[in-house]
Amino acid sequence: MDDQTLEQVKIEAPTEQPMEQIPAPEQPVESAPVKPVETVPQPAPPVESVQPATVELAPAVPAGKSEMQKQIEDTLALGLESVYVALPPEKQKLFQQSGERTASEVEALLAQPKPDIHKLHDVISAWLSSIDGLNKYFLEQDLKIKMDLLLKMKE
Repeated sequence: MDDQTLEQVKIEAPTEQPMEQIPAPEQPVESAPVKPVETVPQPAPPVESVQPATVELAPAVPAGKSEMQKQIEDTLALGLESVYVALPPEKQKLFQQSGERTASEVEALLAQPKPDIHKLHDVISAWLSSIDGLNKYFLEQDLKIKMDLLLKMKE
């Protein structure tokens, strides 16, 4: 292109002009004195006798359980919440009792200087096998995860 045919356009950036200063008030603004609001106690509305829903919560560490056993129970229960909720109430109670027995056996095994891994496998496997309708491959995988966590806990 030829420089003579092009028109040169001059683009100017807008110049900044100083902002006008707002003059400060000469006298400070005084606010009106605030009156304290008096409150009159209102009688409580009548309460209907509604029985709250009772939820049984297990104590943090029940009497007779060590902190180690509680950690073992938590590790064994890991990932089984949905399975436990799906069980009928009587099976839930049996499964929980069986889990507590398993946790005490696992605690005894882990207390040994060199835990018997095969015995640990058998104890946890028997407990997990008590759940009806679960895939055996899921049980084996869950068993492996739980054993690894428990052995790390031992260290």
